[in-house]
Amino acid sequence: MAVLRLDLSLPHDLPDELPVICLRRGALLPGAVLPLQVGRESSLAALRAARGWLLVGAQLDGAVTDPGPADLLGVATLARVVERRRANEGLVAVVHGVRRVRLGAFEQTEPHLRARFEVLAHPWPEDQDALGRRLRDRVSAAAERLGASQQAGTMVRALRDPGVLADAVAGMLPEAPGWRQDLLSTLDPVVRAKEVIAALGRVLGDDEGGDALREKLNELSLPGQVREAVDRELRRLDRINPQSPERGVAMDWLGWIAELPWGEPAAADASLDAVEQALSVSHHGLDEVKRQVVEHLAVRQLSGSGRADVLLLVGPPGVGKTSIGTAIAEATGRPLVRVALGGVRDEAELRGHRRTYIGARPGRIVEGLRRASRPDVVMLLDEVDKLGVGFRGDPAAALLEILDPEQNHAFTDHYLEVPFDLSRVLFVATANDTATIPAPLLDRMEVLRVPGYTPEEKRLIARDHLLGKLAGQAGLEPEELALEEGVVAEVIAGWTREAGVRQLQRSLGRLYRAAAVKKARGELDEALLVRVDDLPELLGRRKVRPSAHEDTCRPGVATGLAWAPVGGDVLYVEASTLPGKGQLLLTGQLGDVMRESARAALTWVLSEGGGPTDGLLDQDVHVHVPAGAVPKDGPSAGVTIATALASMLSGRPVRNDVAMTGEATLRGRVLPVGGIPSKVLAAQRLGLKTIILPRANEADLDELPADAREALEFVFVDDLTEVVAAALV
Repeated sequence: MAVLRLDLSLPHDLPDELPVICLRRGALLPGAVLPLQVGRESSLAALRAARGWLLVGAQLDGAVTDPGPADLLGVATLARVVERRRANEGLVAVVHGVRRVRLGAFEQTEPHLRARFEVLAHPWPEDQDALGRRLRDRVSAAAERLGASQQAGTMVRALRDPGVLADAVAGMLPEAPGWRQDLLSTLDPVVRAKEVIAALGRVLGDDEGGDALREKLNELSLPGQVREAVDRELRRLDRINPQSPERGVAMDWLGWIAELPWGEPAAADASLDAVEQALSVSHHGLDEVKRQVVEHLAVRQLSGSGRADVLLLVGPPGVGKTSIGTAIAEATGRPLVRVALGGVRDEAELRGHRRTYIGARPGRIVEGLRRASRPDVVMLLDEVDKLGVGFRGDPAAALLEILDPEQNHAFTDHYLEVPFDLSRVLFVATANDTATIPAPLLDRMEVLRVPGYTPEEKRLIARDHLLGKLAGQAGLEPEELALEEGVVAEVIAGWTREAGVRQLQRSLGRLYRAAAVKKARGELDEALLVRVDDLPELLGRRKVRPSAHEDTCRPGVATGLAWAPVGGDVLYVEASTLPGKGQLLLTGQLGDVMRESARAALTWVLSEGGGPTDGLLDQDVHVHVPAGAVPKDGPSAGVTIATALASMLSGRPVRNDVAMTGEATLRGRVLPVGGIPSKVLAAQRLGLKTIILPRANEADLDELPADAREALEFVFVDDLTEVVAAALV
């Protein structure tokens, strides 16, 4: 490299425009000397056209092979060409940055860029002499480690302006290219000097940040094992070469230790009455869930150690599982840390990476505690049933320690490698389906079912919680939109078919956005009144049929109830005969368990179900379950299939207001199934009045809202003969 020249003066005959060379990475700063390997045709042409001076621009995207004016940083460097010589693949030019300039109009782009420029002058403020002296001291102290003690000493003596000195020294620092571009764009010399001081501190390794970190660690009340590890790392830090990458790794680790809430006292728990009141205000219904939440918090208050069960809220989307966790945090006055687990396949996401890996970091649990700066947070583990298993380990296995009150008081993140007490964390998990949660993990959690809402509950939720919120989101006052009596109920019945209220919120939001459009156009002189008859125009055609009755008007069709992670639903089973050889044909994407249920149901119907069976040896029985594109499985459709077959053989249709669920055995016994609350609410949403259930599921009705139990008639059965008697016309 050429010897540093400190002549930063400008000639009197400097042209108004100069050729431009673009740097793919980084930037040339004033005062710095840089050798350039020039190979691009446009850059070679610019260098040949230069008469001792040129403009060195910074390319925003290094991948652009032929940059134009739009691809350059607006601030560039006026440079003197010190030397140029031929190389194997072009030219090598040594340039010396002299002044920071702002690029103006580009007078030409072919065969090279040529632009006008304005020299930028920002003198050093007189009241910042102390900062200037500090910069000079840092440059002198770091000169040996920069490997340029002679040049650094010369600059300190010759460059009296600290802003110019900061630019000159910045070109010698081992910082990232983007840092130099940011520094080139920074016009305030005080800001530039502070940035360079911080960078010099990183070179020295004993900058103010490091001193402050050491002081903070010494003041912390750390557990004994953690204190030993910190002291050992601090002693090791003193022996590490300041330019070694190991030093940065050690500093990062110490920084994490310093920022975690080790000795922070837990905040006083809010009174249980206040928590109960806050939950009642934020969520309608869900009385059983609220009761168990309050019980859970009472146990934590009395036990002192916080070793109560982890809450797992299970239910379909949109019923308020995540918002319950948020409400618990607000009611108890604790910070909320949300950890999204959907799609996580790497155990290190939760437990961190070991420090031997490049770019290692702690896991999400420790990161959340650092952000909250409290040890007693409410940690919401969202979508715990969506965890995956990859080649980097099983995240669910990591949760076994995190959620176990017998182990989590000494949780060890792989990055920290020292135990951290998680016993004061209140864990709340959410899931749509417990079937995909490993049994050992599920055993560590208290399952709270959130089945969904009745139409009346949805109407009250809209009135008390959604309408005011939607008005604010649309930029309206609540009184600027008036809904006719019955509008919300009609939206629920005609445009939503869900267990929760998410689709209802979207539909009502469209009404408010329609009013917002009128207000923005100045057409909203008074409140916009929305009537029931206006809904098709505002929301589109009705999406949900008024009832499901028409589907069971002929023999061989029965209405069943199904459960899915998104909530309960109604399915229909169709049975028919056709000429054949006595075979059973099953269609509708049925799984193995459902196919076996159909075979058992047919055997029972032929042997004990009654109805004419003559001639079936010369016919095939075809059972179809719409919708054909949706996979279906499970034993709970056995009762429905048996009823459809009995209806087909007897010629008696199934009552059009009846739905059923239950597992059927070969002998006709009806066994209990799961998901009863969600299934019953789905039947109510479609206007069905009578529900046939296994007698063993009678206790599950306690989880239903009172209005749903009163609005429906329940028939409890032990045998398929009872089902057929209650279901067929």
